[in-house]
Formats: sequence, structure tokens, C-alpha cells
Amino acid sequence: MTRRALYILGCLLLLSSACGSGDSEQSNSEFDLIDHIDLNEAELPDAGERDVELEDAGPDATKPDSGPGGVDLGEACGDDEECNFGRCIDDPGFVGGYCSTPDACEFDDQCPEGSTCFQDGETNFCGARCEATSDCRDGYSCQESSASPFKACAPIPNTPSEGAVDGAACDSDSDCAGSYCLKDPEWPGGYCTTVDCQTYVDCARGPDEANNRCLQQPGGTNFCVRMCQRSADCREDYVCSPVGGGQGFCSPDPQADFAPEGLEDYPFDITCGLEAENNRIHIDYEIAADTTSYMITPFALDRKSIRIASTTLPDSGQIDFSGANDFQTVPALLFDYVNPTLTPPVAQMADQLQSGAHTLQVRTDSTDLCYYVLEENSPGVSIDFNIYLVGIGLSAEQAETDPNLQAMLDHFDAVYAQFGVTTGEVRYHEITGDDADAYQIVRTELDLQKLVSLSTLPEGGYDAALSANVFFVRGMQLGGGGGGAIGVSQGLPGAAALHGTPSSGVIFTSEYLGMQFQGEQGSVVNGNEFTGIVMAHEVGHYLGLFHTSEQYGQGFDPVLDTPRCTRPSDFPDNCPDINNLMFPLAGISHTELTPGQIFTLQANPLTKD
Repeated sequence: MTRRALYILGCLLLLSSACGSGDSEQSNSEFDLIDHIDLNEAELPDAGERDVELEDAGPDATKPDSGPGGVDLGEACGDDEECNFGRCIDDPGFVGGYCSTPDACEFDDQCPEGSTCFQDGETNFCGARCEATSDCRDGYSCQESSASPFKACAPIPNTPSEGAVDGAACDSDSDCAGSYCLKDPEWPGGYCTTVDCQTYVDCARGPDEANNRCLQQPGGTNFCVRMCQRSADCREDYVCSPVGGGQGFCSPDPQADFAPEGLEDYPFDITCGLEAENNRIHIDYEIAADTTSYMITPFALDRKSIRIASTTLPDSGQIDFSGANDFQTVPALLFDYVNPTLTPPVAQMADQLQSGAHTLQVRTDSTDLCYYVLEENSPGVSIDFNIYLVGIGLSAEQAETDPNLQAMLDHFDAVYAQFGVTTGEVRYHEITGDDADAYQIVRTELDLQKLVSLSTLPEGGYDAALSANVFFVRGMQLGGGGGGAIGVSQGLPGAAALHGTPSSGVIFTSEYLGMQFQGEQGSVVNGNEFTGIVMAHEVGHYLGLFHTSEQYGQGFDPVLDTPRCTRPSDFPDNCPDINNLMFPLAGISHTELTPGQIFTLQANPLTKD
């Protein structure tokens, strides 16, 4: 049974307890499927559109291990003896009783195979796994768990008798069962909610609306929000803003601009103006005989959603992006309107590289689709950077000789040199004025998008254009406290050589430069070296590397030779991939890559020969 990786977290690096956070539970919170979602802001963040998609769990997902005989997990019961696993839950709300296990659980692997460890802040038990409420018996609905990426049949919370449920449209408070309407235009069409909630039980949820949860905000007012897995789950003018653990909530679409300037000035061909027919666009392109890898990047100037469907190869074979190559659709899950596509993306797909005529099929209704193709004729051995300094107290001139920044870059170079990739030319830019004031502390997804959109096409022709944009900010407040994000990549992979867009770079905090702090088992961590590893991790994402493992075993990278952390209770300290550079929690010892990962790095056009 497989699960698609949580792709938003695939671009996010978190601070682990081994790297300076004193609270290990908090440090891992970005991975938790939580009932009350802790965000740092007193107001909801303006998050850009980022879809989170979960693959079908497979035909056995709803079949718990039934034991030797008697009543199965989740079925009705009158006493413990009737249940296979020795416990009948007859607490209030458990209509007709509920067979479970004797002990409470923390992870799925503490429950019978095929069942779910259900936690919601009020109760904790091994429950029958489900995909929809129709899988559950009367009195129960299919609900998210704070301890698992899978859902479970759990008692239906109290439902409102009058008014619209939370997340529904409204004009006034009287329209809402929760007695509060967030008003238009800040919340388009209005948004029903319940304020001062503590858990999901307090939210107004109808019998078919089991996905409203309590958004807890330290220092602010708690209120209920509509949960989602993709933006298509939300109303018009709303997007699914990810909060970790495979969950998102419907929030107003900030409509970040996607308007790269001066496309005619780029030192390679960018073709625009393609129009969809029957929701399809076919892109024809040629690949040279000496090409060792290439990236084709379709993007919609009108911000219409695009999804790559297939590539027809010269030998009449086909790359199916809904099959083994489905991980290559991730860029358009992050940003609906751009999808950089590397070929071959991983070593085991080397046979997908062919010379001759190709046709890429894109599903879209865009009337202004652009694309460009970048080819490499040998594996890349160096990478150039455009470093943007955002309110960190250094000018571009000072950065060239600053001992802490240069020590950080030296450590980055030492890490990548192990993989056969060295640092080439480095250009420094300082973000000043209102932009520096606005983005020196990154607080929202929209901040990330607007910040990297400040990048510009470097002068110097084709070689200069093939460079990665790196933004150093004073701090990041995207997570819920000390265990929050310390780095984010705006692509997986990013659009090589395309500058000035919401997906044109990586961002990470400079707060550890020049510092030392206590690490694992009392060791002293050099902040410059630690920041170099953060940069190495985020650049790895931008070049196309996924996290090796996500918590709960809910996702793994597509590279065959990376170790996988398959037992949820092993995360993080006992994971076999903990020292890999692409492990999802940052650590000073996380400096390893496998040959398969190095293949992907060197195939990306941003690594040059």
C-alpha cells in the first residue's frame, strides 16, 4: 500500500529538536494531522494556491485485521467479550458501542493492521479505517485523525439544528449555525464560523460536513475553518492553504501575480500564445542526439490551471504522468500554472531520454500558454547563485567579505562537493525600502511568493540566466513556534532560468549566522555550518529532490536507493535516512546523498558543466 508524499512539506524544512529546539513535540508539529492547528498569526495567513493531493490508499485500506473471531474493530458491541481485540467502548456518543483495542494508541503501528489510530483532542482509540462516511455505520462519520494520515469511523459530533455550517457562504451572523459571519470582501461571499472554539466538537458541522476544525491561534481568537485536501474542495475565490500533515483549510485566494517581465529578453527561446482546444494543448519539441538531460517548462501567463498529462516519445512510446511519473506533476500542485518537467527525472527512468520529435500534452483551458526547453549535454558539476539579502543588516558589498556569510557558503560548497557539484559565480543583491520592511520576516505563503518575484534576470546571457535565486531573510514565522519552518523551496523542481515569478527561488532564515547553539546530547552547533546545510537542503528541493521520508510513512521520494522510514514510531531519531540531506528535519549531521539523488541533481539544467 502506498501513499503520495505530502508535496507541500516536500518543499519545507523544519527545525528539529536535535537542532536547537527545546520542545521535541512542538518541533515535529508541522507533520502532525492536528485537530487544532497552531499558526503563529493573529489573523489567518494569506496563503497562495497550493493543492495537497492524497493518492488512493488502495483496496485494503478499509479492511482492519479482524483477529481470531467475534466482532470486528469498529462494529457495535455490548461488552468487551464480544470484541476480537478485547474492548467495547461504550462512552457517551459511541452509539451502540464500538469495538476497539484495550490500550490507547499514539501511532497506526500500535493498532491492528489496516486500522487507524484516531485522536481528536477528546478521545484516543484504534478505529475502523475509512475513506468516506458511507464506509461507517449509523451514528458515525469518516473523520481525520491527529495521529494518522488515514481517516477513521468516529462518533458524529453534535450538529447544528439551524443555520449554515462553518465554511459556508453568508451575509450576516444570523445565517450561520455558529452565529458568526466573516464578511465580504475580505472573505469573498462571507464565511460562516464559530469563534472561541477549543476542538472540532465546538464547530458547526452538518452530517455531510465532517471536515470543519478549530484553528487555534496563540494570542488571537480561535475559530472554525473548512478543511480541504485540494483547492477544488473549496468555494470559488478560495484556495486550500496547507497547514501540515496532509491537511489544509479553505482561505481567501490572494491572487499572487504571475507576470514574468521581459520574456523577449531571455537568451533562449520562449514560445507563448498557445491556446487550448477541448481543454488540451499539445507542445511539439525536438531533443538533440547529444542531450544527456533536459527540462521543458510549460507555464500559463493567464494563471489558468495546467496539468501535464503525457509525453509522446520518438519511438512512439509514452511517458504517463498519471502513472510511475506522477511525482512530476508536483510543481503544478504547488503553483497551478507552471510545471517544470525534468527528463530523465531519476536514474531508473533513463530510458525516457530519447532524441528526436516529442509531444507534451497539457490539460488546461489557458489561452496564453508558454513553454521553453533547456538541454544539457553532460552531467552538471557547478551551480551559480543570485543571493538576495532581505533586512539582515548586510549590503551586497559587505556580503562579499562578511565572515559568517562566507563561512556558511563554504560549508554549503563542502557539502555539495561530495556530490561532484561546486559553487560557481555568486552575485549579491540587497532588497531595500518597503520591500525589505515587508519581507524581512516572512509570515505567510503570499510573502514567499511576492518575495521571490523580486528576483530579476541576471545580465550575462545564457550562462548567467542558468542560476538559482536564494533569499536570506531575518526570520520565518510560517510554523507554530520554535519548531516552525526555517527554509522553503518554491519549486520541486523549480523552473530553471525563469526569474521574477512566485516560484523563482528558495527562502530561508539567516538567524543562525554567527551563532552557536546547543544541539543533540549537549553538542555545540556552529550556526554558519547549520545554515549552510539548510541552504543545501532547499537547493536540493529546487533541483528536484524530495524528502526521503515523511512522518507516518505517508510519503517517500521516487529515488530507488534512498532508505525509507516506514515505521511511524521510529520518526525521527530511529529513521534509517536521518543523516540524509533531504530528511525533513534539519540537522548538522544531515549531509549524505545517495547515487540516485546525485543523478537528479546533476541532470537539472541549473547544474552546469
